[in-house]
Amino acid sequence: MSTETAPILSVAPPAYTPSTRAPSYSYALRDNERLVAQSPRHKARPAGSFVKKSARDTVALSEQDPSAAVPTYGREGTVAGFVELQDRELVTAVVLQIKGKVTVGDADATAIEHEYVFLEHSVDLWTASTGSSPPSQLPFAYTLPATFMVNDTKRLLPPSYTTPHTSIVYTLSVTVTRARARKFFLCTPKNNIAIRFDYRPRTRAGAAICPSAPGSFLQDLKAMPDEWRQHTHHVPARPKSGVAPLNLQMYVPAMGVFALDERIPFHLQLAGPAASLREFYCADARKERLLVEVTVVRQTLVTIKSMPMFQSRSVIGRADLMTLPPGACDTDRVSDCASLDWSGDLRVKSGGHSGSFDAGIVKVQDFLVVDIIPVAGPKAHFDRIRHSYPIRLATNP
Repeated sequence: MSTETAPILSVAPPAYTPSTRAPSYSYALRDNERLVAQSPRHKARPAGSFVKKSARDTVALSEQDPSAAVPTYGREGTVAGFVELQDRELVTAVVLQIKGKVTVGDADATAIEHEYVFLEHSVDLWTASTGSSPPSQLPFAYTLPATFMVNDTKRLLPPSYTTPHTSIVYTLSVTVTRARARKFFLCTPKNNIAIRFDYRPRTRAGAAICPSAPGSFLQDLKAMPDEWRQHTHHVPARPKSGVAPLNLQMYVPAMGVFALDERIPFHLQLAGPAASLREFYCADARKERLLVEVTVVRQTLVTIKSMPMFQSRSVIGRADLMTLPPGACDTDRVSDCASLDWSGDLRVKSGGHSGSFDAGIVKVQDFLVVDIIPVAGPKAHFDRIRHSYPIRLATNP
């Protein structure tokens, strides 16, 4: 039986032409481009040290900006550094303590009425029981916990926070104890070095707000209806005024979570019969009057041992309003219908580095607040009305 092998054909590969080079790319925007969204980049850790010296001893904290007023740590950050000692032969003990506490002042903010310690960590860096002098430098490292327990509930460690009456403060203290020597008999045997530091855990808004051009709200609403949340309110007239009520519509981004440095866009419409709007406005053509005010209000509530201790509210942002041309009205009597429309942006201008948080003992809530301000006076047909919408502020986009 014979077998035959098929001949192997030798075929040359097709001709190859090198691909053209990819076009050059630059992250800088051109004149006809705009930035839609951007992922924030992590900041590099500082390479310097924060140093504080007291008498014969020095405390140095690593990975800090040496020009900063206080050291700063993020979520589960490690407080690391070393203690440098002089006159080591007299040292009997070196103790490190890290503490976090809430303080509530009196009505005049001149004295502390209540204090609650929610974080306390103490460790002996060196004691004389070792039988020898301590080294010239004693290193230490402590990782801040992410949570703590309050009223049998686990809560996230709160950020550093300060108001005129309430504060959340973190401190690191190193106490160096020395034996008295005859030539230093009048010297204090203990040297305490206290350093206040900021705890700033990062929180994210989760999604970027799509930028919109001024006056383009209706186009944005039609193109992206799911991106907006509508709030409708009845604006009643005073009893026996004989004036029909008005309707208020407020549009805000649906996600409800915003970064501290973001613009918060919104749109307002006050609509109803033209006669009612005239009574609401009743403006002298020679005068301009504020009809609507939009603000961000921060509420701080302090609760210690299940007892409310303090509550405050403060305005941390105001809106820049732009009056828009009159819009359409959803009534059968179109000829008798009118509306006042505004668009604007809110920016948080105060409030420090802290977003909204709930640590049980301290709860910080933020609200978008709309004030409807009709003409005042005994013959006024409308009362001033305020509506608030809870939002959450984050430290990062």
